[in-house]
Amino acid sequence: MKLPPLPLRGRFYLFFFFLCFFVQYSYIQSQSCATDILHQQQLQTNSEYAARFEAQNELIAGEVEKLESKRAQGQEKSGLNQTVYTIPIVVHIMHHPDSIVGKLTNPPDNRVYEAIERLNEGFRNTTVYDPTSGTDVEIEFCLATKSPYGTYTSGITRYGSAAFTYLDFPVNDSTMKYITGWDRYHYMNIWITYAIADVQNNIYSYAGYTPPAGWHGTNRDGVVVRQDYFGTGIDNDKVLIHEVGHYLNLFHTFNGGCNNLDCRYTGDYVCDTPPDALSNGTFCNPINSCTTDDDDLNSRNPFRPTGLGGIGDQPDMIENYMDYGNKFCQTVFTQGQKDRMRISLTAIRGSILESEGCNTIYNKDVGITSIVSPGNFSCNSPAVVTLKNFGNTVVNSAQINYLVNSAMYVYNWAGTLQPGKDVDVLIDAEIALPNGSFTFTAYTALPDMWSDQNPANDSAQRACNHISPLQLPYTENFENAATTAAQWITLNYDGATTWQQTTVGGCPANGSKAMRMDNRNYGALGQQDYLYTAIDLFNYATASLTFDVSYALYSTGPSDRLRVVVSADCGESFTTLYNKQGSDLASATAVSAAWAPANCTHWKTETINLSAFAGNEIIIGFVNKCLNGNRLYLDNVNVTGTEEVLCFPPAGLSAGAISYTTATLSWSATEPGAVFNLKYRPVGAETWSNEIYYSSGTSKTIDQLAVGTTYEAWLQNACPDGNNSTYITTTFTTSYTSCPPPLELTALEVDKYSAIIGWEANSNAAGYLVYYAPVSSPASETSLVTYTNQAEILDLNLNVSYTVRVKTICTGGTTSPIFSPSITFTTAASCMPPNGVVVTNATPGCAKVVWDVEDDAVSYRVEHRPYGSSSWGSGTFVSSLFYNIPGLAPASLYEVRVRSTCAGSVNSDFGYTVLFQTTPPCIMPAQLNVISETDTSAILTWDAQSQAESYNVRYRPLGSSIWTEVASNGNSVWVGGLSACTNYEFQVQSFCGSLSPTCVAQSDYSEPYSFSAYCLGYCPSAGSNANALWIDEIALAGFTHSTGNNGGYNNYNLEIIELGQGLKIPLALTEGTPRKLTDTYWKVWIDYDQNLSFDPAELVFSADNPAEAPVYSANPLTIEGNFKVPETAPLGITRMRISASTDGNILPCDVFTTGEVEDYTVEITVGGGKQEPGNAALLQCYPNPAKDLVQFIALLPNNNEPAQLFLYNMLGQVCQTVTVTGGQNIALNVSALQPGVYWCQLQQNSNTLAAVKLVLVN
Repeated sequence: MKLPPLPLRGRFYLFFFFLCFFVQYSYIQSQSCATDILHQQQLQTNSEYAARFEAQNELIAGEVEKLESKRAQGQEKSGLNQTVYTIPIVVHIMHHPDSIVGKLTNPPDNRVYEAIERLNEGFRNTTVYDPTSGTDVEIEFCLATKSPYGTYTSGITRYGSAAFTYLDFPVNDSTMKYITGWDRYHYMNIWITYAIADVQNNIYSYAGYTPPAGWHGTNRDGVVVRQDYFGTGIDNDKVLIHEVGHYLNLFHTFNGGCNNLDCRYTGDYVCDTPPDALSNGTFCNPINSCTTDDDDLNSRNPFRPTGLGGIGDQPDMIENYMDYGNKFCQTVFTQGQKDRMRISLTAIRGSILESEGCNTIYNKDVGITSIVSPGNFSCNSPAVVTLKNFGNTVVNSAQINYLVNSAMYVYNWAGTLQPGKDVDVLIDAEIALPNGSFTFTAYTALPDMWSDQNPANDSAQRACNHISPLQLPYTENFENAATTAAQWITLNYDGATTWQQTTVGGCPANGSKAMRMDNRNYGALGQQDYLYTAIDLFNYATASLTFDVSYALYSTGPSDRLRVVVSADCGESFTTLYNKQGSDLASATAVSAAWAPANCTHWKTETINLSAFAGNEIIIGFVNKCLNGNRLYLDNVNVTGTEEVLCFPPAGLSAGAISYTTATLSWSATEPGAVFNLKYRPVGAETWSNEIYYSSGTSKTIDQLAVGTTYEAWLQNACPDGNNSTYITTTFTTSYTSCPPPLELTALEVDKYSAIIGWEANSNAAGYLVYYAPVSSPASETSLVTYTNQAEILDLNLNVSYTVRVKTICTGGTTSPIFSPSITFTTAASCMPPNGVVVTNATPGCAKVVWDVEDDAVSYRVEHRPYGSSSWGSGTFVSSLFYNIPGLAPASLYEVRVRSTCAGSVNSDFGYTVLFQTTPPCIMPAQLNVISETDTSAILTWDAQSQAESYNVRYRPLGSSIWTEVASNGNSVWVGGLSACTNYEFQVQSFCGSLSPTCVAQSDYSEPYSFSAYCLGYCPSAGSNANALWIDEIALAGFTHSTGNNGGYNNYNLEIIELGQGLKIPLALTEGTPRKLTDTYWKVWIDYDQNLSFDPAELVFSADNPAEAPVYSANPLTIEGNFKVPETAPLGITRMRISASTDGNILPCDVFTTGEVEDYTVEITVGGGKQEPGNAALLQCYPNPAKDLVQFIALLPNNNEPAQLFLYNMLGQVCQTVTVTGGQNIALNVSALQPGVYWCQLQQNSNTLAAVKLVLVN
């Protein structure tokens, strides 16, 4: 459905787009929905998706069949009172970065609440969405109250991005959803954008799109809706209902066209929606675009033939939410659609029903979300956990219990933790860790000395490993089980076969014991087992690892793999230094038994250079990958190195003079003249707060620390040539206060004379003290009080830098003991570019740009250029606050910018650049037609043009030079005051908007279309409804006319059909019908005696066209015959009436139920050999058409008898008479006659000898 042009409001830095949409417009046109585009693209390019989609349809069809079977047996309910499912929703509002909440691209929260309310009403079929034929889907939607992180949420997020606000969905859809989306398995994500487009394919008019249920959980899963179709009215919100239908696996009712051989697998995959060939685009009028509704003869199809118990072919279901028609019509889902959605929800999107997104948020609820350290491998690091406030109130204290295996410890935390926030807490700076594998557990209790209301999220647990690093030189021959257990860790994740000490023999160098992996009897194919130890290479310049390995392939079977890995970051990452299998690993030839080394030749020694890791504590690991090959043996592990002291670290690092936000670090130098590198951060943070290089002295005061936070500081000697020492560390905690100042200030808005400063609110705050002063004059500091988390500072000076700091006023009147970190801003200069530059309207050739007043400006300069151009135009100076940019190309992107010119010809810089797009060209209307003519009026129609705001229509009598002009807001107009039996022509022009008298968008006038006003005298006749039967084409006497459906009646008197006296006239009549269900009766009358009445004797043709024809195709049916014109029929102009009806008894003046009537002008001429050739009469006139004088030449069979020349109008009235003689040239003055068609008859002795048609013009 094509939308009217989007109003160009707000800061539209990009074009206006739209996807999969509905429109409230006079006539609505259809356009492909992006859901179809996404789905078809995946089916064609992604075989896995296509297979999954086919499997899902099979699953749904099977479940529907089970449901129908149970319903037939009375075991399953067919309507209400099923389980009501609830789906949690998060709404992501994409807005321009400069847009504030409630303005322009950033709609307020109440719009979201309204949209979700309408969504629930649509799916529950209540209030305004409650037609008698609708179905309650029994699915509801809630705005999430719990985030994926377990914290409270409003269910609404906002993200500032121009690219996502004006969305080019093929380019940015996946990026937008990846960056901003929540867990798609447990939340239905809805993105609201200002505009949606497919720029590459030049489509800028979509309203929404949604990948079907097969995309569940993927990064592109979720609903996208344009914001002017979200929370903007009962009908507009049906776009959201439609898109959520897609989310739950519904397709458009016109999906797949008319194919209906098996309604489960064709069309929209729902059996109780009749197949559509197209989307309906005309108000709420029912259409029937497919005649295949009853092709599926099975009982599952309610539209099967009536003889098989069905209801037969039905009109398209334009009232269905999944059609495209006028939104006002859309009010229902069907039972079949309900079944498909509910099955898709439970079987495909079932994880969303397990979501806790709508669960309760508690007042006091804290928990441990992760264990930062100790980690998988622990290198004497402190114990740090992440504490999170899941509740909706501030927490100032909590008890943290932690266990190392079964030994329990307690840490009492104090601080300020806002709702939804977390903090890394150092709970033990020097925790004693056991050698080997152990379990570390931490859990919370007593938040603010209250009982924790939700214990389910209190604890976290981690499996850890710790090895005290061994000194060089190191040797391990695995002879002593106790030593091996103390110095090595075995990780056996599957709990089956792993590294074990075993007996070996035959080689003295390898002693009696070694480590073995029994891959031969290990059933876990591909499983890896690890053997780790730790080595201290500090103060070593080089290092080397050697080990013995013994392995033989089992016959021709697979080979296992051995890797040696090393980590220098305490197990966070490993580097593979040795990786062998097969013959590379083998130390002996293949055997056909479980391998055991028998002598020294069955062993080989491998060497690995570890010098790259010199100076570090490292973890060395032997990794066996089992492929069911043979036993592998490991022995004689040796690590040696060359010791060299590179750089000694400083000593005695400690923290003193600790306050709320500062601390002084002190240490002792171990080398004369040393300089130091220092870095610090909150414990558990990934990034360092600050890094200080080459600092001299042995102390350093650090500031801007967070209140009540534990920090870690690292210090090293910065030795020459970059050979720095290892780090020494310490931890400290800043002072705690229950009334902290804001952590960070932000300048939200800075103007010439004012500024707005903001910060994150403190829940304990009753207000805030804001202090500010010029940077150059800190002693002149001024303060103000605010009771929100914003402060507006007024009466500032131009172009001056100010510093601001804030204290919190807490409940009870106390203030924070310290200030917040300060912020500095500079007010604007005296001549600034204007704010609020926005293009508010655009036409194909113009655009209107407006801006806010700039106080110091006396004029403004506006420049524009095509998007992508490197040069700006010459520009225009204006003194107003707007400018209409002329001379633009249709459907093109442009940039515009504005600057101020102030007193003294001082110019500001140009402001930001605004991107806009002109609308498509204003297209000339086509398909002109006339309906419902009378003798004094007619309705003129034409095809609607999407860009047109209105239409200019002009009409006139044929031949006249004076037009009558009218305007129309739709694609039709009624015109009155016509003259009976007069020929007219009309033209239409599209009007696409006007920004000024010189900036008007309108098309050329269309080609003229001619019509005739109804002639008085003949009785009316018509069909009341021509939708099922109409006259499609007639052919007789060499005249063929295709007419189509005219709504029951039309007359065609602009062309004359000549019928000769006495001639046999062939006739072919073609009917139009969507499907032939009944007999058709044809009747033709000709008013031979020209008495303005059709007498019974003037019925010249009557026939029927039976419905039981042996062959029927989609093409209209034709019946043929003939009639004879009486030789005595009077010459001249008269009328022929043709009727087609389903009633064989109609008369020429009847108005009947079904069918159509058409009137034609015929001329009875001389024919059939009545006159002798030698005695033929002749009448000629010129000029023809004529204006004032007409010359007549008459040749008579008998020159002795006078003759009369009669001039008749189309009503048969005699306008002039003159007596003539043979061969006489007669001049006749016709200037007093009205323009139109006239007939000239030559009569002698009351016999008509000849006649000619004459056209008079102005």
